[in-house]
Amino acid sequence: MKAWVLHNINDLRYESVDKPQLSDQEVLVAVKAAGICGSDIPRIYQTGAHRHPLILGHEFSGVVEKIGAGVEPFWEGKRVGIFPLIPCGSCLPCSRQQYEMCRSYSYLGSRRDGGFAQYAVVPKENLISLPDGVTYEEAAMLEPMAVAVHAMRRIMYHNLSAAEAVRRDGRSRPQEAAAVSAAQAAYRSVQDNVQETAAYGGVQSNAQETAACGGRQSSAQETAACGGVQDNVQKTIVVCGLGTIGLLLVMFLLEAQSRRTLRAGRILAVGNKESQRRAVCKMGLQEDCYCDSRTQEAALWIMQQTDGNGADVFFECVGKNETLAQAADCTAPAGRIMLVGNPYSDMQLEKSVYWKILRNQLTIKGTWNSSFYYGRGAGGMYAADQESGMQDDWHYVLKRLAEKRITPAAVISHRYGLEELEQGFRIMRDKTEDYMKIMAIV
Repeated sequence: MKAWVLHNINDLRYESVDKPQLSDQEVLVAVKAAGICGSDIPRIYQTGAHRHPLILGHEFSGVVEKIGAGVEPFWEGKRVGIFPLIPCGSCLPCSRQQYEMCRSYSYLGSRRDGGFAQYAVVPKENLISLPDGVTYEEAAMLEPMAVAVHAMRRIMYHNLSAAEAVRRDGRSRPQEAAAVSAAQAAYRSVQDNVQETAAYGGVQSNAQETAACGGRQSSAQETAACGGVQDNVQKTIVVCGLGTIGLLLVMFLLEAQSRRTLRAGRILAVGNKESQRRAVCKMGLQEDCYCDSRTQEAALWIMQQTDGNGADVFFECVGKNETLAQAADCTAPAGRIMLVGNPYSDMQLEKSVYWKILRNQLTIKGTWNSSFYYGRGAGGMYAADQESGMQDDWHYVLKRLAEKRITPAAVISHRYGLEELEQGFRIMRDKTEDYMKIMAIV
């Protein structure tokens, strides 16, 4: 088969290699689409991978061509997306189903061979079955979409972790959840209609209905326990940095806002390319809610848009010292900052920035990868954790893809055949032209 093989730093070759052999519990996927991630570029040209030679590519989809021993016949011939992280299954985060924080993981495309090839071997537990109507291109974007959703859910529904901690500690979920919910309900005096929590999978009393819809109305107390409606009432949300993740984040925020599962007064976006402006406006962002940082001073613009108060939630999707400082400057007192962007260099906090965090009592969170209920990909678009009833990030995305609520294809700017993909790598390295998502069609 043909594949892009990284032999060393700046030594990437398109060459013939042996088709991979299957081990137990693995499948052979005929790759149909694969996207280039921003992390692939330094891996190719600056840092190298964890081992060489290595076939890169962790954003891909395809069809199961062959199954290994121990794999259910169900999978043969299935159209699939692929969760690229392979957890150890034995560390503390894995015991809590927080596989994205596994202490000893492997990873398709960076630690073992990935999807920039005609075929890839994938553990059956990492497969997610695609509903009819979801294209291979869309499925190849499941990973970056889930990353964006993970960031959104962690900061917009920030009290969810309290209820999850109760469950994951192994205590009596109904009794402990009731205690948590009662305390939080008293503190917040939740008055809203909890039906709006449905799309975000609150802790629910009916597991079957919850699994079917990702959460349903139950009671104000349960809503409070899982960070429901009361927590998602925001005046202003800012997304700073419109690379692929930032663009997809805007897309999901707008989708949630349109369905009233997120009641934001305004969603503001800060970018630096004309293609980014066109993309977010096509998604439904109002023209006057976009700031071009090349011609406008972003911090001043944000403060003007918020009547001098700052944003309630600020997504920092760049990963630079100056944008982190800008986040602290432009977030309202008691506001929240979500750090999304991978760092370009060492990150340092000036004393004045540190003081702002303290005095304004800002909450700062990090986000990494996405949640996936490992081994439940055959459960279809409504698959959920059987105990909490919560959908993972991947099924949250898949459900919206299947129902045509989101259009990630609008973010794809370049399409190449597999053999032409080096053009995409160079565009992203040299920034010779505007791009958003660059995709290989196999």
